[in-house]
Amino acid sequence: DASLLWGAFGIFFFAGTHIFRDARAVHALFRSFAVVAAAVLLIGGAQFFFPDRPGIDFFVIPDKRIPSTLGNPSLLAAYVAGLLPLILAGARSSRRLTSIMLLLLAAGLTFLLFASGSRGGFLAAISSLSLFTALSVRSTRKAFGIVAGVAVSAFLLIIFIPALRERFFAMLSGGTDTSLERRVVFWE
Repeated sequence: DASLLWGAFGIFFFAGTHIFRDARAVHALFRSFAVVAAAVLLIGGAQFFFPDRPGIDFFVIPDKRIPSTLGNPSLLAAYVAGLLPLILAGARSSRRLTSIMLLLLAAGLTFLLFASGSRGGFLAAISSLSLFTALSVRSTRKAFGIVAGVAVSAFLLIIFIPALRERFFAMLSGGTDTSLERRVVFWE
């Protein structure tokens, strides 16, 4: 199974190097990512702020975890975790107005990440942002400092935001129907 996955990655990489040969094509791809992310943000925001509105309440889980158009809060969080470093890189290398718009998009997607209530997505976003910031600086010492700062910030967010605290500590509750126990049963 893993060799099939690596083969698919290789095919996509090969196709990407031939389709997106210059910076102009990559910028067009990036703009399409940003437009789709903005649409996901608008629908997810509408689901969060207007949960009882007919037409936008599809896929909403009763405990108000927002899935947007992706059908599952964990899929939304994974999407956001993978997209945040790209958007921040685009904001870093764009003109002022575009950069501000991309930073607002990143802030909105971060809000959706918290609204999804996905523990794995939150940890993946922290990991991807840590890697992005560590690779963005030239000094190794500064990179370690940034990664440590992000880790401490993530821990503080888990402790001080009630929804995250409940979701993370629910894994340790030891009840008979915890999310962690269900995942162990699925993987056995």
